[in-house]
Parts: sequence; C-alpha cells; structure tokens
Amino acid sequence: MDDVHFLRKLNEHAVRERLNKKLIERPDDDSYVDRWVSFMASCLRDGLALSDERWSRLVVRDSGPAIRFELAAGSPEEGRDADFRLGLQLLVGLLGTDKNDCRGPQHG
Repeated sequence: MDDVHFLRKLNEHAVRERLNKKLIERPDDDSYVDRWVSFMASCLRDGLALSDERWSRLVVRDSGPAIRFELAAGSPEEGRDADFRLGLQLLVGLLGTDKNDCRGPQHG
C-alpha cells in the first residue's frame, strides 16, 4: 500500500470516528480513550498493520470537523514522535493484541 492510500484510509477513519482537535486537546474527556481505541480497531479491520513504519511518522493537523493525518517530511527518523508511539502502544494494549487483529482480549 502506497503512502497516499495509507493516509486516505487513516483520514477516512478519523472522520468516521469523529477524531477532532477538541478531543486531542481535552484528553480528560471520558470518551477520549474509547474513541481512539475505536479508531485503531477500525484501522486494523481495514488492513492497516500496526507494524507499518509509517505510524511513527504521522503528524496530526487540524482540518475542520476532523483531524487530518499527514506523513512527516524527511527521513523516517526525523518524523519519529515518542509520545505518539507510546500512545499507539497503549492503545494496542487496550485492544488486547499486538498483531493485526482487533478481536480484543482473548478469554480462555
């Protein structure tokens, strides 16, 4: 999947899950984690692998009713955002998996 397709899918899910600047600025809102988890789960169901290196190069832009993701310019190392990466790892933990699977915690 090329960069354009990757970004288009992410941005479609951001609109669908109503991720907006207000949500990012107010992480104490009760729906904050739920909406991010829902966003990540929908991305995984759509075939966006968590192992894709582009996750670490994402930049969030305010774009009206929904945020817009872009890829950082320059090398992958320049675009790395430790806080975003940590947040992504926490969301994966909430989903109960570190694979391209969104079934949630496995009970057995």
